[in-house]
Amino acid sequence: MRAKNTKTAETAVLSDWQKSRLTRQERMMRSMLAPASLDLVNRSPERARWFCLVVRDGSEIAVGKRLMEGGVDTLVPTETVERRTAKGVKYEVELAFFVGYVFARFIPSNDAFERLRKVKSVFDFLRFGERYHEVRDSDLGFYLGDIHRLPKDKTIGEKDKVQIIYGPFSGVKAVVLQVLKLKSRDPVCRVWSELYQREIKNVPLAFLQRL
Repeated sequence: MRAKNTKTAETAVLSDWQKSRLTRQERMMRSMLAPASLDLVNRSPERARWFCLVVRDGSEIAVGKRLMEGGVDTLVPTETVERRTAKGVKYEVELAFFVGYVFARFIPSNDAFERLRKVKSVFDFLRFGERYHEVRDSDLGFYLGDIHRLPKDKTIGEKDKVQIIYGPFSGVKAVVLQVLKLKSRDPVCRVWSELYQREIKNVPLAFLQRL
């Protein structure tokens, strides 16, 4: 398993020639998502923040593409997983690292939040009321390092209370629902955030600290 970033920001700002080649659907998407666009971020980068969108499981990469087409600075962490066909032939697939979540950077406003919620397969933001979970730049890339080099508390188990101390969910307090791949080099967990009332899947055990 290899983790990496799939970042769509590089193509979120288009040249005049690229704009002339946009399809009608892409133009409509860019118009709808204008309040959350990278164009606005580039004008006032100090006001921009990363937020976490809650999306339908399995739609993360597709949502990232839609946001890219809408001109939004987007990050979809992914992992390459090896699988086998019924005949035993190996092949690789790219899957979202954090199932059910996509990250977007924009200048927060009521219009931006509302327009992003209208994107297909987006349910909401990770939030408690009007308190939105903000992600620091430094936390977005941390998981890309060698996770296996981080210390892990393998005594952490089901129902334990923990705090996520690394990665995009850093600072979130949670209860462990399940520990997966415990015998592997990089165990991961399903945890439940009591504040946000949502499950977070595939959190590396190395990111957790017992409370």
